[in-house]
Amino acid sequence: MAVPALFIVAFPLAFISAFHSPAPNEVTMTVVGPQAVATEVADSLDKTKEFQVTHTDVVEEAESDVKDRRAVGSLLITMHEDPTQGPETITAYVGSGNGPSTVAVIRAAAEKVAGELDVPLTVKDIAPVATKDPMGSNLFYLLIYSTVGAFMLVIVLAETAPGTRARTMFAVVGVGSILIPPLVFGLSAFFVGDYGASFGAIASVLAVDALYVFTIGSIAILMHEFLGGSLLLGVLLLAIFFNVPSSGGPVPFALLPDFWQSIHSFSFGAGAMEAFRGLVYFDGHGVSRWILQLAAWAVAVPGAVAIVALSKSNHRMRNELTLMKRKARKRGVNVATVADATSSTGELMEGKVR
Repeated sequence: MAVPALFIVAFPLAFISAFHSPAPNEVTMTVVGPQAVATEVADSLDKTKEFQVTHTDVVEEAESDVKDRRAVGSLLITMHEDPTQGPETITAYVGSGNGPSTVAVIRAAAEKVAGELDVPLTVKDIAPVATKDPMGSNLFYLLIYSTVGAFMLVIVLAETAPGTRARTMFAVVGVGSILIPPLVFGLSAFFVGDYGASFGAIASVLAVDALYVFTIGSIAILMHEFLGGSLLLGVLLLAIFFNVPSSGGPVPFALLPDFWQSIHSFSFGAGAMEAFRGLVYFDGHGVSRWILQLAAWAVAVPGAVAIVALSKSNHRMRNELTLMKRKARKRGVNVATVADATSSTGELMEGKVR
């Protein structure tokens, strides 16, 4: 009953808490224009918890901040030739590749400012989602398919061959890391194509996905070392209920509650999801930070598996040595002699473990 109970409890706690009411939460925005006007606009937006605003008079930064993913959106305030006449137009720069819902947030803020200044508004999407992916959701599905494929490799292996060692599981996960990304991407390409991205961008996405598959598989192996046959419980908690809401896939980071934004800043799913978006829609800008975040998990989790496996081996050897000493006492054998023998045996066993 543990697995059904986990689903019943964890789904509302994780998914509904993250997705029940998407709203702007410290959305990064740049306001560009003459200091007198831009400062006032920026301050009016920044005083709320909805936006985190910077302002500048460098016109090029209106577009570059969004393209480089330093900001979710920006407002460019253009003045009349005669400054005394005030602002002439406002251009809002957005990137629906961050998630189409972020466009609505920036547009709403821009419309409010344009109404207050009584000027026309133009919206430019400089990182549009693919035509066949208008909801911008298919990269998230790639993440989900890869997640399930990765941990099912370990679960099936643990069920069909319970005595499989961790190193063998890692070998299987390594093969899966090579095969799963092109398989799931290729199948989805029948419907959504290549997102209009270059061959290099798609190859990079597959490489990131391979690292992600290896990370999820490693987490499943770690749960197997901790929980044995009950590894599904740990896998679901980490790979689904911790990972999916914080990834920024279903609801972009800018619209998540505080708790899930904090998880997003270090989770492995967010590392993969934001790298996917950056590579496909933003020409690779800003992806290094997310790939490093994912890579840190890909290194740390196998390290944890090694520590757990060594600890279990040492514990098993201590129990065996203790049992040998007890048997020796019952038979009246000199314990010191047994200690010497078991010490040599322990060294041999430890050598095998190493």
